[in-house]
Amino acid sequence: SKDRFEKFAQLLRTKIHNEEWQKIIEKITIHEGYFHRNMNILNSISSVVDQVIKNKNSIRIWSIPCSTGEEAYDLAFIAIQS
Repeated sequence: SKDRFEKFAQLLRTKIHNEEWQKIIEKITIHEGYFHRNMNILNSISSVVDQVIKNKNSIRIWSIPCSTGEEAYDLAFIAIQS
């Protein structure tokens, strides 16, 4: 429920170094970065980007998590090729 999430978020804000926070960071962090790391995902994204760009002149893509930047460049390459 929303109330439980808000309580959990408040806990994280007040106790930054607690065990739950470390578990979350570990789950959302990718400890490697290189170009074309997940080609199956990039191919799926490419087909979606193609469809969106057909209907719009621009697109915004938020790349998270992104350890050293390669993922964001991969997404830019996909958008340029579309």
